[in-house]
Amino acid sequence: LLMLSVNEEKEPRFQISDDPGTQQIFGIDVEGLGPGQAARIDASVSGYPLQSLAELKPGEYVVQALLHKYETFHLASGHTVKLPRDRGEGQQWNRAPGNLYSTPQRMTIDPRRAAVIKINLDQEIPPIPPPQDTKYIKHVKMQSERLTKFWGRPVELGACVEEVAEFEHMPQACRRSYRMVVVRKRIAVERGQEHLFTDYRYLFYITNDRVHVRSTIVETAHARCDQENLIDQLKHGVHALRTPVGDLVSNWAYMVMAALAWSLKAWLALLLPAEGRWKERHKQEKQSVLRMEFKQFVNAFIRVPALVVRGERRVVFKLLSWNP
Repeated sequence: LLMLSVNEEKEPRFQISDDPGTQQIFGIDVEGLGPGQAARIDASVSGYPLQSLAELKPGEYVVQALLHKYETFHLASGHTVKLPRDRGEGQQWNRAPGNLYSTPQRMTIDPRRAAVIKINLDQEIPPIPPPQDTKYIKHVKMQSERLTKFWGRPVELGACVEEVAEFEHMPQACRRSYRMVVVRKRIAVERGQEHLFTDYRYLFYITNDRVHVRSTIVETAHARCDQENLIDQLKHGVHALRTPVGDLVSNWAYMVMAALAWSLKAWLALLLPAEGRWKERHKQEKQSVLRMEFKQFVNAFIRVPALVVRGERRVVFKLLSWNP
């Protein structure tokens, strides 16, 4: 990959994105590239957002090259594929350990001149240090028998336990203490393929239940939140809890009709099939529709974009591209 940037705030490899402010990148495939061997990128190579080096404006650029390593996998299905293995960075090519890259250099480039610019891959992205265990979190790895068989090489799965703390808390206006369970969630904030920073959210659960374990307390609270979300959707989503007229019977009828719309949405989700090869995926889709806010449901399933063509004796409805 060859990257050119007019912005010196960051390395060019961290400035490639889908945003309008993205910098220029070109790419080619190489096979078995060894030390000292060269890979040539010229005007025939495709790029983004400009398609060719020939379209580049003459001027000064910060130039950087990177080699994104692929590996060969001999699958149990008999197929052979070449893929970039995740090395702990979350499939971010510009941060993947083991990738080679060059030190950024400022150069004057003019596509109209027949000149050869040599760039050396003199740096290697170091391995990511393993996360350290703490008092409340433990990281574990285990080899997956099925994945190892499928990929034809040892594959490990990593997992970590959420950080959970518990203590006694007595509110100021109370005469007794309560059980407080605290869950800390780790949230990775990203922009495209770039990791921006790690944020932490704290969830507090206060209860007088001293019998059940922490996980049961959290699951019970989440189940209650589902009911609270349902009440909120009936109030603000389908507006079933409004009283538009002054007659009690009419308001009751309005509430029943509005609540029926929510019930139809729920039945649609429950009737979605969850069978066959993609059974687990279909189950997740059912839950997604079941918990979907009513406004989102209307935009996804009811307001289908269409082109209406009126002729002399008929009206034609053409469904446009639609991906709920």
